[in-house]
Amino acid sequence: MEIPGVWSRLLRVIFDKFDFVVVYLDDICVFSKSNADHIRHLREMFKVRRKEKLYAHRGKCSFGKDSVALFGHTMSKNGLSVDQRKTAAIEQMKAPSTRKDLMSFLGLSGHYRQFVCAFAQIALSNSEAR
Repeated sequence: MEIPGVWSRLLRVIFDKFDFVVVYLDDICVFSKSNADHIRHLREMFKVRRKEKLYAHRGKCSFGKDSVALFGHTMSKNGLSVDQRKTAAIEQMKAPSTRKDLMSFLGLSGHYRQFVCAFAQIALSNSEAR
């Protein structure tokens, strides 16, 4: 039995009814449009946690953030953007000199393809060139 997967599914089932909660593995993120909504949403989320006896580690919690780094992206009221800390690895890579290097680069940079216009065409032309 895979405990992290079971735990993640349990959290998703419990919090699925809330459109302001996103669960990823054991992380629970609450998104709100205003401070008043955020306080209300947090109260609702904590009420459920208390009822289900789901305790949080205070040191791992943060509240009222304008933006949150998740999955290599930054989420904010402006939407999804590239997490600058993650792109540093791509920026520091040496130019690929072998097909293996190129495929490694395309795999890493492909994580951000939605932010690059015509990424698929660029990647295809580069992979065919090698």
